[in-house]
Amino acid sequence: EVQDAFCQDLPFGTGGMRGQLGIGPNRMKIYTVRKAVAGLALYLLDSFPAHLIQVAIAYDTRHGSQEFAEQAARVLARYGMTCRLFQEPAPTPLLSFACRLWQCKAGIMITASHNPAEYNGLKMYNKEGAQVISPDDTLIFQKLQSFHSLLDLPSISPLDTPLIIREAIPLQDYLLSLQTLIHLKSVSSLKILYSNLHGTGLRCVPEALSFFGFSKVSLVPEQAPPDPNFTMAPSPNPENFEALKLGAAKMIKDRFDLFLSTDPDADRVGLVVPSADDTPQHFSGNQIACLALAYLCEVNQEKPFFPSRGFCIKTIVTTELFFAIASKAHLQCLNVLTGFKYIADLIHTRVDQFVLGVEESCGLLLCPSVRDKDGIQACILLSQMATWAKRVKRISLINWLNELYTTHGTHREGQLTLTFATSRQGELERITLMDQLRTTPPSSIGGHPIVKTLDYLDQCQNQDLPLSDVLQWSLKGGHKVIVRPSGTEAKVKVYIEVVLPNGSIQETDRLKTDLLHDIEHYIIRCTQMNSKVGF
Repeated sequence: EVQDAFCQDLPFGTGGMRGQLGIGPNRMKIYTVRKAVAGLALYLLDSFPAHLIQVAIAYDTRHGSQEFAEQAARVLARYGMTCRLFQEPAPTPLLSFACRLWQCKAGIMITASHNPAEYNGLKMYNKEGAQVISPDDTLIFQKLQSFHSLLDLPSISPLDTPLIIREAIPLQDYLLSLQTLIHLKSVSSLKILYSNLHGTGLRCVPEALSFFGFSKVSLVPEQAPPDPNFTMAPSPNPENFEALKLGAAKMIKDRFDLFLSTDPDADRVGLVVPSADDTPQHFSGNQIACLALAYLCEVNQEKPFFPSRGFCIKTIVTTELFFAIASKAHLQCLNVLTGFKYIADLIHTRVDQFVLGVEESCGLLLCPSVRDKDGIQACILLSQMATWAKRVKRISLINWLNELYTTHGTHREGQLTLTFATSRQGELERITLMDQLRTTPPSSIGGHPIVKTLDYLDQCQNQDLPLSDVLQWSLKGGHKVIVRPSGTEAKVKVYIEVVLPNGSIQETDRLKTDLLHDIEHYIIRCTQMNSKVGF
């Protein structure tokens, strides 16, 4: 444990850093925050010379979040910058929105998103309210590396300096910016159950649903209080049904129409509905994305609101069913690397034509007043979608998804996650694994030959996207496998999508399971992983 805590500086990864709380340079603590923010300050001074620089700062309900946010503000004030610091815990989408509303040059969000309680992190945002990407993230990293020791860090300003302004959450401005979400003509009678999983969504989601006409909203009381230990939701990720079991049981018992949840910083959404036999049906991020787009397409047919040359964006690991739905609606569908920051970057280039951005990990964005995934918007959109299904289509969301399968083929997705030690040795093992998969790839998976390999690190193969450590194998029959290291955790993720044009869900799921088992066994055999690495 000591070796792990002191073996390296906490890596600067996807738009910032994330790690376990504790002592040592490989841990999140006030000095890690000071160093990262000092690097950001130097970058801002270079990028905006002779400007008055404002930075928005927000934080979630985790251990240390408020203190880290205040430390960040004190560092920036030391460099003469004005800090607009949220005066209470707030969702990440509100920080993104505030960057644009207050015309800030940057934003800082203190959060570890959906990670367990022992983690915290820091995300950096640009003036558009999007997470920083290359080359800006590289320039910030170079600046923070100029501090060779914690002793090199500058002193910090007092917390009561006039440069640190305490701000209320701009919730009303945010809600008014979401006018494109008003698709329904009347107030909905939908009975909605919601859980914030002990996080920041409690402050915003119920009010947002009420603002858009959903008056019958109840909470999962055990998970409502802000709690940095996530006592009643130990793995506070709406992708995992384990975190939603409590709400799902209440939904069935008290006859709710649907159950919505958001992760601790309210940028991801979870959806559960009752099935015909009164069991909870949990929707994956891919299924949520496809239903959301199908809903928007149906509403658009009744009263067109799609812009001319409208386009959608999905990440490369998001289901191809989304692409099929977009194509049928004559919407351009663009692929980007994994990470909502790449979706935000494309929105910036053609904001007037933007329709919807999605990623498989329960991230969704409709209204571009925010430039990151937004669980609050998602809750509103999914509530409207469920109302439309009940009132207009007169079918369940489960049957609506089956309709999409009938039209476009049954698409079923699965994932494997390989976890490594958070140390230099663990990082070396991750690199070695990716090298081995490149040099000794399988010829087939589950008896399905690999007909095409796409290496996103090979400029000749990947000419449309930035170079990235990602491998994609296309299998005979239209199935695909993608392998990539996580940008925020010591993990390698394997994504599988199986497509059967006329297959049942059960048949497609069996094939998916077979492929998952085969790739798992292949990786174990070829890497000879030690006991610290597991699925």
